[in-house]
Amino acid sequence: MSTGDPRDEYLDASNTIRHYGTSRFAELTIYIALTAGIMNVAFGRFAPISTEVGISLKAAGLLITLLFWTRSGPWLSGITS
Repeated sequence: MSTGDPRDEYLDASNTIRHYGTSRFAELTIYIALTAGIMNVAFGRFAPISTEVGISLKAAGLLITLLFWTRSGPWLSGITS
């Protein structure tokens, strides 16, 4: 917590920006890995998938995309502490 000293406030703001910048790229990595896993199951060299599995993979992909989109949406760029 800052004590009112401009240097402490600057360091606190810098650490917060650094944290959210790092989190964004970590979340992007997880999103890409999950999406690649779903695509591998859907389009990989496995046996042909049934209609139910195909629909559930589409639903899982949509759910993952919505979850990550709402977690790191454009409205979070103005985060204040």
